[in-house]
Amino acid sequence: MSRLMIVLAFMACSGTQEAEPQPEPQPEEPVMPTEPEDPQETEMPSQGDEHFVDDRGIRWRLRAEPTSTTMADRASVRLTIEATNTTDAEIDPQRHLGQWRFQGEQHMGLTMWFGNGLRVMEWNALPPAQTVTDARDVGEHLFEAPGTYEIAYARDGRASTVRVTVTE
Repeated sequence: MSRLMIVLAFMACSGTQEAEPQPEPQPEEPVMPTEPEDPQETEMPSQGDEHFVDDRGIRWRLRAEPTSTTMADRASVRLTIEATNTTDAEIDPQRHLGQWRFQGEQHMGLTMWFGNGLRVMEWNALPPAQTVTDARDVGEHLFEAPGTYEIAYARDGRASTVRVTVTE
């Protein structure tokens, strides 16, 4: 009888326990309109209509929300890069070939923030007439004092630019 108890105790102690599966971090889902929209209809008026189409048919647009904030709320500023395929073929947008600028100068922080992390597949193969986005909350890191700041994503001598005003 004691042997049976020992075997049962051993079996109970040596069983494998499965760890709770941890959810994998999910990248931001792409915004996928059925047709490319006229940017003048969708762009926030305070940001103007600064976008450009590269030589492969990708329309690039940079947005900032909000475009006006206080020092206390500057962490809420979210930058969004958007690529729309204006062609009838699947294209790799090649976002990594662009340059991030802050106040007219190349900015390594923006390059790293948008270069790292998970990305949806559309950033490697964007279907025709589709749009893909990626966003980061960077206000606390970029805006050290009140003022008007210019942020741009540039490629081939063209840029999409946004301005953010930070007050006391």
